[in-house]
Amino acid sequence: MDVRGRSVEFDVPRDIAANDLDLSYKSWKDAFTEAHYVWYLFRADLVAAGDPDTLDRVKGHLARFKGWMDADKSLRPRVILIGTHADVSPQFEADSGKLIDAVRSASPIKLGMVKLNHADLVVGSLLTDKDAKRLIRRLGSHL
Repeated sequence: MDVRGRSVEFDVPRDIAANDLDLSYKSWKDAFTEAHYVWYLFRADLVAAGDPDTLDRVKGHLARFKGWMDADKSLRPRVILIGTHADVSPQFEADSGKLIDAVRSASPIKLGMVKLNHADLVVGSLLTDKDAKRLIRRLGSHL
């Protein structure tokens, strides 16, 4: 990834599915405690639409991260919240800024950004190569 004119390589020791955090609790905690950066991916379209199951899942995951940080004050990974699937929302094409604002103002995202050491938020799409490159540029600006 190009970050401020430099090519930066990433070591991704763990990519952990979020289908059920309770089933993979140890894997998540181990990865979190070893990380310098935590990229938490979520469905931006569903968060912006207020989908209750998605909001509950995101809230639970981010609360778990906060709990681990509270239990061990030495844990201070840089958390970046990454909203994907923005293109699924009809609002994305019409006004991506409004969609991003809707995601940012959703309770679990807003609280997560504050409670997780001012986590950054990046929202975008991976539908086309152009969309993916734009998302990567936005992500790079937070590194």
